[in-house]
Parts: sequence; structure tokens; C-alpha cells
Amino acid sequence: MNLLPTSTLSPAPILHIDEEVHFSTPKLLDEIWLRIFFYLPIKDLATSQLTCRRWKKLAADNLLWKPFLYHYFPFLFSIPAIRETDCKSQLSAQLSVQVNMKVNQAKIVDLTSQVLEKGHRGEIYAQFSPTGEQIIIQDSDGQLISLWDAQTGNCLYTYQAKKEIYPIEVSFSPNGCQIAVAGPRHFSLLDAKTGKCLVVLKERRIAYFSPNSRLLITTNGQNVCLRDPQTGLFIKTLEKNMPYGGSIFFSPNSQRIIVKRPESISLWNALTREKLKVLEEGGWGLKVSFSPDSKWFITYGNLPYACLWDAQTGKRIHSLGDDIGLGTHLLFSPDSKRIVTATNTRIQLWNIQTGVCLKKLEKGSWPARITFSPNSKWLAVAITSNEIAGNHDTQVWDTETGKCLHHFEEDVFSATRLVSFSSNSERIVTIRSNCVCLWDVVTGNCLRKLEIEGWYFNASFSPDGKRLAVLEELEEYVLQLWDAQTGECLKSERLENPFMIEFSPCSQWIVVSIEQETQLWDAKTGQCLYVVDTHTESQRVSFSPNGRKLLVGMKVFDFYRAEKGNFQTEEIIEDEFTEEPIDTSKKRKSDYIEGQQASGNDSAKEAEKVQSLPKQKKKKEA
Repeated sequence: MNLLPTSTLSPAPILHIDEEVHFSTPKLLDEIWLRIFFYLPIKDLATSQLTCRRWKKLAADNLLWKPFLYHYFPFLFSIPAIRETDCKSQLSAQLSVQVNMKVNQAKIVDLTSQVLEKGHRGEIYAQFSPTGEQIIIQDSDGQLISLWDAQTGNCLYTYQAKKEIYPIEVSFSPNGCQIAVAGPRHFSLLDAKTGKCLVVLKERRIAYFSPNSRLLITTNGQNVCLRDPQTGLFIKTLEKNMPYGGSIFFSPNSQRIIVKRPESISLWNALTREKLKVLEEGGWGLKVSFSPDSKWFITYGNLPYACLWDAQTGKRIHSLGDDIGLGTHLLFSPDSKRIVTATNTRIQLWNIQTGVCLKKLEKGSWPARITFSPNSKWLAVAITSNEIAGNHDTQVWDTETGKCLHHFEEDVFSATRLVSFSSNSERIVTIRSNCVCLWDVVTGNCLRKLEIEGWYFNASFSPDGKRLAVLEELEEYVLQLWDAQTGECLKSERLENPFMIEFSPCSQWIVVSIEQETQLWDAKTGQCLYVVDTHTESQRVSFSPNGRKLLVGMKVFDFYRAEKGNFQTEEIIEDEFTEEPIDTSKKRKSDYIEGQQASGNDSAKEAEKVQSLPKQKKKKEA
């Protein structure tokens, strides 16, 4: 069935500049147009937005762009905060970086001279705000700070202490909109975008932002006050006469607050501002930790056991262990179903719901390194037993049953320095004093082993878990890039005094800072794309949280040059994907859905929405 009207070709009319142009599109319901747009290739979908206002609005629907973000950047798609906002902007930003890197184009904002004019001296530290739109710069002695616009290079705010005992402490709200500045004698709350002071309070105060950035707690060593972070206005006093040594804890969902005093613990409802319960648990050395899902919290450290509490009611649930002391290491699994406790003599895996110990491992008095896989299915345990000389063992446990699945490198005379899972939970890297090994978690097979004779080495996975960077030093530094799936060494490069090596948030690039220059590598191939900057000494480097900017020392390299609202996605698509276009048939949709269902995470539901667009009719434009 042909949905488009038939027409005959006729000569195009001659239009004058002052004449208004009208475009005619078939009068179809919005949901029908959305279904049509869904089958367009990415370039055609972007171009369709140039047709008329109605198509521009319809083609910008976030649901249409999700499959493309999933196809090209699955790791970014797996982050709910990214895929639920504006997939087109995220896709455009990442592709813009690729294209501009190829042609060696980037807007550079050099703050060096301006920073020195403001009085910064000695060793200077610079870092991005959580949004990547601002940069905070601070001296090593903590007596001078300045806030800068990363796009324009304008200075938004400066504050200098006068040789005080206490350094200036700066903290951003998680959403990057506010900044808390704790000076030696006063406290300031700033608007991060403009640098404007929202409120100034006398006395030095420590700030605690809630994870959702909607609440702010300040304490001056006496009173614990709840404030509105957008205005700084006072809401309520939670505790009075709070002595030094107390602590504040927000639950991950920002709905509960714990105020820990030396003699007790208070549990507060952050929504109603009511005190739910006072727990007579206190004393020096007491530790408190919330579970990732905010349903539980646990206290441990100064008692021979750990106590698990219901974070909703403050009710005591279980007592875990009988020899848990000050040296105990405790860790929740990411899904909040398991807890592992490691003391000087044993390691225990607990079921949170029942309080049952699933597995107990007796060990010597040497410390252990424990870590859960991101999917919570496995627990890696690296122990060193001094009772049996030379017995250094790394094990992988099934967190559901407590069964030991694999033993890595038993009876090896070298202690494990590091054990780490990849983000996809499929690989483990173990670092010992004489080797680096990459393991398959499911089979327990060693995919690659690098014997090391030097004294320094380190290894880190890319954020998507597909690459592993291994740095070793023998007579000189050597950086190796491994394929984390196969263990193949993609590149081995000798470096001169490397200072920092970091993957980009999207796992597309590696930035390498050596003594004389900063290089940008393609993380897929290990090829050096180009030298970003040259300098006379080693520089700190970091990507902005969204991966759009790179900070080298005090220079900002912006690869997303187009202004918001003027950037056209098809300009990127035409250069980047003409050789390998996306399959626009039904296979693209089915592959997208199957991939999400196989991932087993919350994003699987998003795939179903692609096949069945919202049935509710959208309001038609006039």
C-alpha cells in the first residue's frame, strides 16, 4: 500500500527571498509517521528533520534514536541516565569526536596564562565538574581556588584564603549545578554555571549533597542542618551539639539519612524530615554502610559481629559473624543480595535475606582482596596464607550457592596485588609480583599471561570491558593493549616516562601522557591518532564525564565544536558511515531487541518499546 500521494512533475516555481515557503506532507497520524521513521537509516532520519517543523519534532523522538545509540555505543546505552535523556545528542557528540579527531580539529581553550594571572602558583590541580561544563582549579596548598567556563575560558569565581590552617574544600553536587566551598572561616554555596554566590554562612562548614542533588546537609562541628541546595535556605536542624568525629550518610536513593554520633546513630526520613529511630550503636571505630538498593544498612567495626538493619523502619534484621572487629572488610554485592566479610582469620559470604553463611574460608593472618563481579554472579577472592609458606590462591565463587568454581594459580610464590573484573563480568585480571594474567570467568581458562621481570606494572580494563591496558617497567616502560575477549596483544609500545594513561568514558580512545607530549590512541586498534599537545613536563590528563572534552594540564580540547541547536547529525553521518551503513531492515530491530534481552539488565524493557511504539495518540499539530 502506497501511503504517499501521487503527483505529476511540474517546473519548480521561482521564489523571491521575501516569499514564505510552504511544504506539504501527507496528513497522517503522528504514530504512523513514527513507525515510518523507525525504518529510516540514521542519515535519512537526521535529514528528515530539515523538511518541516512537524517532522523535525517527530524525528527527534528519543525512541527512534535509541537503536542507533545501542548499535554504535552499547556501553553508553547501558547507562539509564544517558539513554533516557537525549540519545541523538549523545550519538552526535560521540560521532563528532571521531570525525574531528580524524581531521585533527578541536577547539582549544588554554587557561594557563589566565590561571597564573589569578595568582595560582606551584603545583596546580584542575578537574572537570560532573557536567564537564566547568573546571575547578586549586593550588596544592589549598589556599586558592578558581572556577572556569570550559567552553569560553571565562573565570566565574575565585576565592583565596589568607594562610589559614585549614585548606579550602570544594565539592560539586552530583548533578553539577551547585558548588560548596568550605573556607577556613566561612561557607559559600555557588551556582556552578554562573559562579554566583547563593548563600554565604559564617564559620567553616562541611557539606554533604544527597545523590539526587535535591538536599544539602551542612555541619559546623555543632549543629547538623538540612538545606535547599538550589537556594541555600535553611530547612531543619537534624542534630544539635554534634561533636567532632560524627559522620553523615545518605542512602543511594536519597530517601534516608544516617547521622552517626560517637554514642548513637540516628535514622532520618529525608522526604518527611522525620527521625525514624535512634540506634544505641556507637563508639569509636563504628562503620556504617548502605546497600546499593537502599533497603538495608549495616553497622560493624567495634563489636564482635555486624548488624544488618532495615533502612525503611530501622528494625534490626540479622547479626552476622562472631569475630568481626576493627580490621574487618565488608562489601555488598551490586544487587544487594549478598554480603562478604573478610577478617584477619576468615572470609564469609552471607545471604542478606536469611542471614545464612553460604561459604566460609579459613585463612592466615595476611590480608585478602575481594571483589564482586558487576553482575553479582561471582566473587573473586585473592588470599595469602602464611601458615602454608608460599600458598597464594585466587578463587572465584558462585554467589548464589557459595560454591568455589575456579582456582587461579595455586601454589605460586607471589602474592596477588590486584584482582579486577571487566565491566561485562566476563573477564578477570590478576596482577602478581611476577605476572599479569587475563582469565575467562566462565571456563577458568587463562587467555593470556605476561611474565614480568620489572618492579612496576599495572593493568586496567576499558569501561566497556573489551580492552585491557597493561603497563610494565623493566629497563623502560612498555604499554601493551590486549583484546579482553581473546587475550590477543594488539599493540606493544615503548614509552618514555609515562605519567598518566586513561580510557575515554565511551571506550573509543586512550589518552597517554608522557614526559614531552600527550598522545591520543584508537582503543580498538592501538594506533596513535595524533599528538594532542606538546609540553616540557608531564601533565595530568582527564576526559570530561561525557567524553566530549579532554583536559591536558590547563588546556581544554573540545571535540564537540558545534553549538547546541545548530549541529546537524547528517554532517557527521555522511563522513563516518558511508562505507558501512546500518542495516535498515527488520533485522536491525530484531538484533537490537535480542541483544537487550540477552544482557539481562533493566535496559531490556527499552528494546520492546522500539517494536511497539506508544499506542496513545500524540497531539496533532495545527
